[in-house]
Amino acid sequence: MSFLATVAESVTPASPGVMETMLGVMESVVEFSMKCFTTITANPILAFIFAGSMVGVGIGVFQQFKGAAR
Repeated sequence: MSFLATVAESVTPASPGVMETMLGVMESVVEFSMKCFTTITANPILAFIFAGSMVGVGIGVFQQFKGAAR
């Protein structure tokens, strides 16, 4: 018997309320993230700092693309 078959047999199905709980948690995380983003972009100083960090992230992404193209 393979390892994956053994693991699949030992795993019990999730209870019915688990999916609803996970969806509720994810909804809370997304709502919190959007509130943070709205607060940051509403403040000019925080928006400037946020934009500066996004420029750095963009440069890093393009460097990775450049390295992958070689």
